[in-house]
Amino acid sequence: MKSKLLAAIVVLLFVACLFQACNRPSQNQEFRIGAVLPLTGPGAPFGESSKNALILAQEELSAHSTNSPVRVLIEDGMTDARSSVSAFNHLLDVERCRVFITSVSSVSLALAPLADQKSVLLFANASHPDITKDHKFVLRYSNIASQEAGTMIDFIKGQQPPWSNIYLIALNDDYGRAYAQQIAVLVGQQAEFVVKGEEFYDRNTTDFRTIASKAIAANPDAIVLVGFGRSMGLCIRQLRELGYQRPFVASLGFVLNNDAVVAAGDAAKGGFFLNFAFVTQPGAKEFRRRYQDRFGSDPSPNAVIDYGTLYLLAKGINAVGNDPEKLANYFRTLGKAQLPTGEVSISASGDITAPVIVTPISPFGTVNLWDAAP
Repeated sequence: MKSKLLAAIVVLLFVACLFQACNRPSQNQEFRIGAVLPLTGPGAPFGESSKNALILAQEELSAHSTNSPVRVLIEDGMTDARSSVSAFNHLLDVERCRVFITSVSSVSLALAPLADQKSVLLFANASHPDITKDHKFVLRYSNIASQEAGTMIDFIKGQQPPWSNIYLIALNDDYGRAYAQQIAVLVGQQAEFVVKGEEFYDRNTTDFRTIASKAIAANPDAIVLVGFGRSMGLCIRQLRELGYQRPFVASLGFVLNNDAVVAAGDAAKGGFFLNFAFVTQPGAKEFRRRYQDRFGSDPSPNAVIDYGTLYLLAKGINAVGNDPEKLANYFRTLGKAQLPTGEVSISASGDITAPVIVTPISPFGTVNLWDAAP
């Protein structure tokens, strides 16, 4: 009870201090922030949590602000790069937004060059390693595929008795391909450790029997699964149905929403998954409680990132205004920032890396996205 009260007080104090900053923009000036989110398509379950997290943050910020209200305008990118570009252009040309938030690697990679071309700020909160590379106006608050892969390989190497080989099954998109590339690089640096094979699947795949049979025939010490949503859970279930009894390690996409967990069911027991390290922190737990009170449902863990991103943008806007170039420079030189959900570090490249941990699935196959701990 004391920790919950303390977390709530921290949030209130943070908001109050945020809007007492000395270097404020003009009185009553509204700042529009465009959000291109996956509200339909395969990313819809976690896209809905992202939308609600932004709404919650906007309401909290507006309730404690007497000037410079932040208004988020949300468009559906349909978990598709082309549709997201159209949504981005509408927010830019019609709604006159100069600051943007998005997610999903394929979408972020499509919007990043447009942000530079149009000189608008983009928080592309997705995991592909190259999202911020050579992009002046692009920042990112997310887990990163290279970081995820490193955490996973370190975990696999540390098993006793040792796991000396793996088989990789990955989603056939920018995220999955980048992840596979990072795994190959890391494994290539390890003596007596090999990838026995790899298979890629489309995001709408429901029949994994051919892929699962190939993986089982390779007789790996463990299978690495990369993806998200129902298809990932179906892959786990069909591996077990075809007789695979050894461990699997699933990427963070496993806990972006409950779809993979539900589809896998009790077939998930004996496996491991990556989760955000912040889920056990007081600030994240307080966010979860506020989200539940406001929307009557549990958020996806990634919603903490969207919530924090809007608070971070409000902090920057109150410091330097909403000029995209000034904001980008401000964030890249800020170093650290205190958010209601905890402190974050910002690199000179504009990356805020969300730490991840490997978590075992219970012997009953049950997974709680928010109570995960190593």
